[in-house]
Amino acid sequence: MRTVGLVVAGLLGVGTLTYLCSTHHGPLFAADLSAKSAAAFRSAGIDGVQTAGEGQVITLTGQVGSEAVKAKAGRQVAAIWGVEEVRNPLTVAPHRPSRRRR
Repeated sequence: MRTVGLVVAGLLGVGTLTYLCSTHHGPLFAADLSAKSAAAFRSAGIDGVQTAGEGQVITLTGQVGSEAVKAKAGRQVAAIWGVEEVRNPLTVAPHRPSRRRR
C-alpha cells in the first residue's frame, strides 16, 4: 500500500512541475522558436513571412511569390529543433506578367 502512495505522490509531483514549467517557460520558448524561424527565413532569402508561436506550434502568416516558396518556408520552420507543428496558411501572390516597353 505504501508503494501505491509513493507512485501517486510522484505522479502528482511530476504533473505539478510540468504545469509550472510550461506556464513559466512556454512564452519564452515560443518567442525563441519565432526568432529562430525569422533567422531561417533570412538565411534562405524568404521575405514577407511573419511567425507567431504558441508553445511548440508555429503559425506562418504573410504573402509569398509562389507555392514553392510557401513550401520552403514551411520546411525551414519544421527543421528547427523544438517545433512540433507548423501551420502554413501563407497566401501566394497572383502572378502578374511583366509588361515590356517597346
